[in-house]
Amino acid sequence: MEWTDEKLKELKGFGAAFFSIKKTAFCMELDYEELKMELKNDESKAFKNYWGGFYESEVKVNKGVIDMAANGSNPAQTLAIKIAQEAKNENYE
Repeated sequence: MEWTDEKLKELKGFGAAFFSIKKTAFCMELDYEELKMELKNDESKAFKNYWGGFYESEVKVNKGVIDMAANGSNPAQTLAIKIAQEAKNENYE
């Protein structure tokens, strides 16, 4: 696949919005199977942009949850514990 800077920026935006690869392919009018393969290649620009956007948003969400938890929100505290446990599990896979 050929990627212009504009298309990479659009792809990053879909990752940042937590769109699935299938929805992203549909919205960008790309072949789903081709995009899926491209996003498995951690050396590709597409991989770096989609997942970069995804993880940047995930960081913002997690920081917001942690801030709310620190300010006494019980639901946020529960979610923060879950986020921390999932990170621990992922680190030891």
